[in-house]
Parts: sequence; C-alpha cells; structure tokens
Amino acid sequence: MKRILVAAALAAAPFTLAAQTKPVTAPATSATDAAKQAKVQELFAAMHVERASEQMVKTMQGMVAHAAESAPGAQDATPEQRKIMAEYEQKAMDLAVKSIGWEAMKPVYSQIYAADFTDAELDGMIAFYHSPSGKALLEKLPDIGQQTMKIVQERMQALQPQLQQITTDYGNKMKATAPAPKSPDTGK
Repeated sequence: MKRILVAAALAAAPFTLAAQTKPVTAPATSATDAAKQAKVQELFAAMHVERASEQMVKTMQGMVAHAAESAPGAQDATPEQRKIMAEYEQKAMDLAVKSIGWEAMKPVYSQIYAADFTDAELDGMIAFYHSPSGKALLEKLPDIGQQTMKIVQERMQALQPQLQQITTDYGNKMKATAPAPKSPDTGK
C-alpha cells in the first residue's frame, strides 16, 4: 500500500511543482481577476494540462495495477482473489480521480496560477507554449516523464531491502527503549 501511495505521489509531482503552499482563496470576482483567470485557462489549454492530467491518471492506474500484482501472494491468487484485486484497483482509482483528477483540481490550479503569476508572466508562458520550442517540450514531456518514472521506480525497488532494514532497525530500537510494562496492581 505504501508503494502505491508513493507511486501516486510521484505521478502527481509534475502537476504540483508549480503549486506553492499558499492557501487557495475564494474564486475570482472582479473583472481584472476574471481576465487573469481567462489567461490562466488559455495557458492550461496551450499546455494541454487536461490531457496531461488524464495521462497521469492512466499512469497511476498502471502503477496501482502493478503494485497489486506484485503484492505478496498475488501471483498465486485465485480467480476470486483476482476479482477482489480488480475491485480494489478500481476503488483506489475512482477515489484518486475524484480527489485529484482534473475536474477536482482545475479550480485549485487556476487559483494558484492566478495568484502566483503576473499577467506578463502568463502572457510569456502562453507565447512559449505556442512556440515551436514550447510545442516540442509538450510533445516530449510525456516520454521524459515515463523514462524518469521508470528510473525512479527501479531505484526505489533497489532500495527496498535497505529501507526494510532501516524499518526493522527502527522497530527494534523502539522496542528496546520502550518502558517496561507495568505490573498489574495487586493491591499490595
């Protein structure tokens, strides 16, 4: 389960890099805010953010499926257990899409971009993503992301024995330093 959460977090990382930890405010109300929001939406369209978000969901589905299939005992699963695995995968993905899918996150991203970028910065990014270099970046980013994700997954897999040892050592140290159990009060 921890691997699934780590994988989902890594898949979402490209969408969160531009988001700083500022609180999201109420939706835009003034004409200036509406104009800025329109620029943000134009930027999202130029960046193909919705398509990238959908790709992220597909990547997450693959990671959840892989994690479920690699779980201990999954290879020997009965047909009934495989059905349970499929239901688990679907429930996990439905929850993820509902919580962090494009429709859920679009208002959040819109507010963050509108708050963090000036009109001039938005105009510059829109121009860039409409340029040949910007289009090349958008075209190549999915492959770059997949290559990067594969490397990260391989490295995380290689770290599993070390992480397990660290976890075991931690547990042993915590047990060794735990206060001795109190004897039951016998009234004496």
